[in-house]
Amino acid sequence: MTDIRHSFRMLFDLLFPGEAITRVVAYFKKAKPKNLADCPLSFKGLPPLANGQIIIQDLWGRNLKISVKSKEAFPLIAENPFSAKIETPFMDELQEDDFVYKAIVDLDDKVLQKIKEKIKSHNIKHALDIARSISRYRKVYSNIYGQAPMLPSANAIRTALVEKYLPKGAKILLIGDSDALSIILAKLGYKPFVVDSDEYVCWFLKKLAREFDVDVTVKLIDVRFSFNLDTRYDAFITDPEHTVACLSVFVIRGAQFTKRKGYGFISWESSFMQRRYLSEIIKRLKLKKINHLKSVLHYISPLKSFYEHMKTFKRDDIGFSIPKWKADILVVQKEKERARKFIDEEFVLSLY
Repeated sequence: MTDIRHSFRMLFDLLFPGEAITRVVAYFKKAKPKNLADCPLSFKGLPPLANGQIIIQDLWGRNLKISVKSKEAFPLIAENPFSAKIETPFMDELQEDDFVYKAIVDLDDKVLQKIKEKIKSHNIKHALDIARSISRYRKVYSNIYGQAPMLPSANAIRTALVEKYLPKGAKILLIGDSDALSIILAKLGYKPFVVDSDEYVCWFLKKLAREFDVDVTVKLIDVRFSFNLDTRYDAFITDPEHTVACLSVFVIRGAQFTKRKGYGFISWESSFMQRRYLSEIIKRLKLKKINHLKSVLHYISPLKSFYEHMKTFKRDDIGFSIPKWKADILVVQKEKERARKFIDEEFVLSLY
């Protein structure tokens, strides 16, 4: 019976995708705004790692130290068995990794060959060099908040679109930034402000900002909660997880703090239904579609089963690959203040 109801719901959403958005916004409730928190100065859970070694954490509680070089995996034990958070000795500085860097760049080059016609009118070289440099330092791959790390080329493409529509010096709000796009934007002369719920991402961005000698403000907040910002931004950027709830909440929060006639840069999965949901939330918030690049953003997986429940685990599963799903990048412009009605409301369900 549950499967039948689920099938009917999918059919109903196919015909009336706006109803899915209506169901989501019904779970916004009045609430007192939360305070933004500062990022931690140190991060537990990042032990010293050799070249080619990374840590993965996921929704199913796998905490593994992976060697993509020797194809080995070692379990890391969480202090709390019901949490994926590791409380082991930590390194408080960034760790460079030439092996991981080369593996990611090799994958990135293959993807760029496939999409070069789609992006030929965009100059991505300078941003791509910075994006690839950042990949040297990423040692933790996590999807406990629904993240899917992007390839460097995806960050470069997003940066090229920002440069097309925004002058240098523009203030940009990033709703989540596990890909460190804020570092590239700051390096190119923009003023990024990041809100994220992941302590590692927060710590990582602060350390990267020092490494790349840029000014990036990063604050911790779960964006399901309402919060206040003193600034109205020239644009927002977001890359929501695949659920309609996450899309709606991230775009609403971004639009709330963006100036009228400001821009939004929204990345989301490239599928027929995902595009229909995205069109509906844009229509609901009175955002005007300006540009749409389809299926140009690619993600990366450190383990073949990283985004799935692990049934088996083999040596051959270890290593970087490209998941089969891709994402679009949509540029919108804010016409009316529709999102402000949610400014003192929180979303009471899980986004993932």
